[in-house]
Amino acid sequence: IDSLSSGGLHVLAHDHLGFGFSSKPAPSEYSYSLIEQADVALEVWMRRGVRRAHLLCHDMGDSVCAELLARAVRGQLPAAFTIASATFTNGGMVVELANLRLGQQLLLSPLGPLMPGLSFRPIFAAQIRSILGNASGLPDSEIEAM
Repeated sequence: IDSLSSGGLHVLAHDHLGFGFSSKPAPSEYSYSLIEQADVALEVWMRRGVRRAHLLCHDMGDSVCAELLARAVRGQLPAAFTIASATFTNGGMVVELANLRLGQQLLLSPLGPLMPGLSFRPIFAAQIRSILGNASGLPDSEIEAM
């Protein structure tokens, strides 16, 4: 982000609701659907005055970006907003081709509905550290905040 900003580009990075360190509204208040996440992203950009964007999307953001691109094709983006380009990183856009972790495979199985009740902090911490490529450097306090 720093190299893009120092190169004269305006960079706006945000966390989707319910992911990372962002707020986690109760499911009764927010559905966490791709459509709702796309609506929030557009609202943030409109309020910040973004009119043309190059999107760099990661993980869940890939799916949100795909929704936004579909809206662009259908002419459903705000008239004052244009997606100039989109780059997808680390997303399972085609589930059949994705290298899913065991937990993700289980979520897609008939055992999926049982998985949230089976989550354990040590397993979660190990998975987060594995994803970040940082076996021991992430403080427990940050994982606890997630």
